[in-house]
Amino acid sequence: MMGEILFCRGGEYAQNQLFCLQNEILNRDNTLRPFYELKKSLGKKGFEANTVDMTKNFKDADAYIFFDIPKKQIDKRYYEMAKKTEKKEIYLILYEPPATRPDNYDRRLHENFRRIMTWNDDFIDGTKYIKGNFATPYMEGEKIEIPHVDFDSRKMMCMVTANKYSAHPDQLYTARTDAAKWMEKNHPQEFDLYGQRWELPVFHSDFLERAGVNNLSKAMHKFKVRLPNKTFYKSNFGPIKNKKEVMQKYKFCICYENQRDVPGYVSEKIFDAFFSGCVPIYLGANNIEKYVPKKCFIDMRDFDEFEQVHANISKMERNEFEERVCCIEDFLNSKKCAQFKINHFVSQFEKMVGI
Repeated sequence: MMGEILFCRGGEYAQNQLFCLQNEILNRDNTLRPFYELKKSLGKKGFEANTVDMTKNFKDADAYIFFDIPKKQIDKRYYEMAKKTEKKEIYLILYEPPATRPDNYDRRLHENFRRIMTWNDDFIDGTKYIKGNFATPYMEGEKIEIPHVDFDSRKMMCMVTANKYSAHPDQLYTARTDAAKWMEKNHPQEFDLYGQRWELPVFHSDFLERAGVNNLSKAMHKFKVRLPNKTFYKSNFGPIKNKKEVMQKYKFCICYENQRDVPGYVSEKIFDAFFSGCVPIYLGANNIEKYVPKKCFIDMRDFDEFEQVHANISKMERNEFEERVCCIEDFLNSKKCAQFKINHFVSQFEKMVGI
């Protein structure tokens, strides 16, 4: 008889959609493959992986997995139920940084979790806190070939991200909007913007945020009301279905994490650029060079303002650009990058739950 591991993630990921590669919306850019492969690995070890709504007997599960500190009412209810089980095998995967989920890093809220998997280097102790990086959709040993689009046929720069708000002092949402506005003002023909919620501005004001002004964009999306993409940002082309198809048309991509100076916080953003053969202009983890060779990206920390970055990359010739792209491809297929592959994610997860 197989054991069962329950993933307490509801909403659109319910009914085992967390593991479903056929879900074209959730599995955009093959982002669900790490969980698909995890489910297969757990099955080989005698455990059935299900989202919590699919179980027949909640209290007899061998482990309960939560994503970020339970916040929604349904997740809180599952959390309280898990704490009342006899085994109390409750585990936590921390994805979001303090800028978006400050409660994730309140250690008092970690007490009821047996172990926690996180990218945050400041937490890792190998016992309670297990290192878990963002997982790319590739297995170790799979050859990663990136597009080598001709240098002269590429446009200069793009940015692919959502327009959001955070009151955290180290948030980078305003840095993204500042970069987009600077490019629109000074070099509009060289820049394109993609992503959700750019048809309306986000006001970075605690008062306006509490007043719900920034929720207008969310409400419009919920009720499928759309303003023209270019209403406020003239470079905005709106959401896209496939990042690689779009980003490979550009030489550079503005890749700012949601927050700066958090050690180990290396998300999908820089890898989206890598897989597209696009050189990222990066700002985020303060120890990024521990994870990614510096030749693979433009380090925003080397410049005082965006104007200097633009001046630098505008002078970059074909040979240097192609050398950087080759370095990116070498890195993606190197041992150094193995920690961002599915195998490592599965191994660290199984270490976390002790199987």
